[in-house]
Amino acid sequence: IERLQKIIFDDSSSEKDKELANIELEKVMKELEKSPEFMEEQRKQKEEWLKIQEPLNKAAFEKVSTRLKSEAASNPQAFREKLGKSPELTLILLSKEAILKKHESDFKMYALQLSEEELRALLYNMPKFRSDQRTQASFADSLENKIREKSSKPVAPPPIPRSNRVKKPFKPKKIGGGGGGGSFLDELKKKRAPRN
Repeated sequence: IERLQKIIFDDSSSEKDKELANIELEKVMKELEKSPEFMEEQRKQKEEWLKIQEPLNKAAFEKVSTRLKSEAASNPQAFREKLGKSPELTLILLSKEAILKKHESDFKMYALQLSEEELRALLYNMPKFRSDQRTQASFADSLENKIREKSSKPVAPPPIPRSNRVKKPFKPKKIGGGGGGGSFLDELKKKRAPRN
C-alpha cells in the first residue's frame, strides 16, 4: 500500500503509472475490506460509537416521545398531519417488538428528514434486527450515518434579533432614464405640465 501511495503522490511519476497504481490500490483496499480483521475492527468502532452515543440517544428518546405523546393528546389532527409528513416518527412510539414485526417495505418509504434529536430518538428505539432483516438493518445504519453527518456539521449561529440590527433609513432610489435627470415621476410631471 505504501509503495502504491508513493507512486500516486509522486509528482515525477507519469499519469499512466499513477492511474495503474490507483487501480491496484483500489483492488488491495477491496480485499482488505473483505478480511475478517477489517470487519472486526469496523464492528468494534461501531459498538464504541454507539456506546458513546447511548446517553444522548436515550435523553433524546425520552424528550421526543414525551413531546409526541403530548402533541397526540392535545391536537390529534395536527399530530396526524405531522406523521403524514414524517411517518418514521411513529417508530418512536412503538415498542421494539412491534418494530421487529414491521414489514421491510415500511422501512423503504422513510425519508429521514428529521432533526438530530428525532434521529437519535429513533436510533435509541431501534431493536437488534435479525440477520434476514437486511432492509431494516440498513435503515438503522442510515440513522447512524445521518446522526454522524448532522453532529459533525457546525451549528449555525442564531439570527440577529431585529431589535439589535442596525437600522438604515429608507431612501427611495432615483430611477434614471430619458436623460433629463431626476426621478421618473419628475419626468412625467414635466411632460404633463401645460405648455405655453
